[in-house]
Amino acid sequence: MKKEAVWGLAFIGIIVAGINIGRLVTSTRREIRSDVIESGSDPEIAAAVATAKKELPSFIAALEKGQGEFAINAKFLTRTGYEHVWVKVNSYERGLFTGSIASMPISLAKKPGDEVEVPEADVSDWTFRVAGVVKGGFTTAILKKRG
Repeated sequence: MKKEAVWGLAFIGIIVAGINIGRLVTSTRREIRSDVIESGSDPEIAAAVATAKKELPSFIAALEKGQGEFAINAKFLTRTGYEHVWVKVNSYERGLFTGSIASMPISLAKKPGDEVEVPEADVSDWTFRVAGVVKGGFTTAILKKRG
């Protein structure tokens, strides 16, 4: 396996580890849903989501340079409400991210690897790794701290 592919798998593994920590945290308080971070009920998460949205242009700028690995946490409407799922991002054009599901949804009728499109407005967090440096992951950092 090529070195780039190994690093790509490791990056997604880091994201999934953060997701699993989030699931453990949320499972102690309510029914488990995949990275539900409805910010209205948690001021610390709300602040992290606001920061992620404010800093989203830096994520887009790095993505447009085309070097590195990129993921967003986005909300998807399901039959039971919104579910937040990590998406490995492939491209961005005119306010729309395209990529593939990177975490295991609970209510969303998708599975890891399924292609999706995400409007910029539905992004609640983001992370990227370029040249070994990881940036973003605002909500994930909070969930890890709580875990």
